[in-house]
Amino acid sequence: MLKRLILGGLAAWTACAFLVELNHTVAAWDGREHVDPAWGWRFETPETGALSRSLDVARKAIPPGAAIAFTAPDDPPGAELVASRWAAYLMPDRDVLSVNDPEAGQIAQYAIGFRKEIRHPRAELMLRLPDGWLYRVKRP
Repeated sequence: MLKRLILGGLAAWTACAFLVELNHTVAAWDGREHVDPAWGWRFETPETGALSRSLDVARKAIPPGAAIAFTAPDDPPGAELVASRWAAYLMPDRDVLSVNDPEAGQIAQYAIGFRKEIRHPRAELMLRLPDGWLYRVKRP
């Protein structure tokens, strides 16, 4: 009796695991699986490579310790936050803030638009980056 119970439980567990895996496979195949916005933002990916190239050029024009407002496209939702955190990681000697930060308009001296132009009266274009734009923020 115990042997049959153990074999039945093992068969049920195997069938359940098979169905879960089958569901993941079909969801990935037909596009129902949700994509994590941060998935492309890993080391040695095209996104981080493009951002690194742009920030290398910007770093030469921005003095250490400067406050920088940063923005990027938010597609898929949440990607802008991940990109701004990568910018902060890649520029540790500068203060990188999101453009959406309430204090960014008051303390930012420069602004970087990564793959997204900034259209604001206080943003004065300084330099075209490989994958973006560098702006000087004019004081009111």
